[in-house]
Amino acid sequence: MKLTVAIPTYNRAELLRRTLLSLAAAEHPRGLEVCALVVDNNSTDETRRTVEECQQQLDLEIRYLFEPRQGKSRALNTAIETADGDLLGMIDDDEEVAPNWLTAIADVFGQRWTEVDFIGGRYVPQWELEPPRWIPKQYTGVVGFSNPGEEELPYGSSFKGMMPGGNAVVKLSVLREVGGYNESLGPVGKNLMGCEDDDMYHRLLDAGKRGLYCPQLNIYHRVPAYRLTKKYFRRWCYGWGASQSVIDRHRAEYTGPRVLGVPRYLYGDAARGALRMVGSLLRLDRDGAFAHELSLWVLAGFFRERKEGRVLRAEAVGR
Repeated sequence: MKLTVAIPTYNRAELLRRTLLSLAAAEHPRGLEVCALVVDNNSTDETRRTVEECQQQLDLEIRYLFEPRQGKSRALNTAIETADGDLLGMIDDDEEVAPNWLTAIADVFGQRWTEVDFIGGRYVPQWELEPPRWIPKQYTGVVGFSNPGEEELPYGSSFKGMMPGGNAVVKLSVLREVGGYNESLGPVGKNLMGCEDDDMYHRLLDAGKRGLYCPQLNIYHRVPAYRLTKKYFRRWCYGWGASQSVIDRHRAEYTGPRVLGVPRYLYGDAARGALRMVGSLLRLDRDGAFAHELSLWVLAGFFRERKEGRVLRAEAVGR
């Protein structure tokens, strides 16, 4: 089997170096040909030079592509279009793969090729600072933390979660069959639009593709200090709400009542959040109030994107 590992990157040259080092240092099982495909998404730092140095120094096949159109989804689509082989892995430029990452991929697809179309794993956070106590449990995705447990589980309606885009492997033929990533979703430069992974995950399932959560498939995800602020959480939730509005416009799975084009339940979530926020403030529980406040940012993002009918950039939120 041939595995192409797509790494979209934007102005993170030194972190990218660590990502490539981890791929080179991982155990390379016999029978699995590995190529790292770096898609430089219009970087202005030393990304290209870093890749060239790694090409010379590491025992790893590394290809470099420059994608001038800004956007992670565009970069991933470039990888899908240009990759060859059997499997496309997807990791981010702020991650390092576990030593057995490639072995886990070879084990699953080598033994169950006809049974499995895509797999995902878990994120092990590497905190730059001690994580604050106020991080709401229902919003751990903001910092890229995902751990569904030690048991292998099939993806589908009974699975609590989804395939994480920064730790996923999909048959290349399957990705080309279901189509590329929705380029209206996902980060563009430094904005906080997202949900491109949610959309792809559901499209895979809708197409009847079979996926597995594999607890052996681990990556180490760097969580920088700037993500551990309430301002960042507010911006992320606003971007997530706007992204959900884009998905709703394309998929329209919700068939219930709407107010001004927005599902009524989102107003209910925000109203309950506001009431609980006030209650927490009266109890002098500022952290609890913040956790309830975030539902208001989700509604604001959804409503604004729906009202304007375009993908919003979330940079200005929370400044």
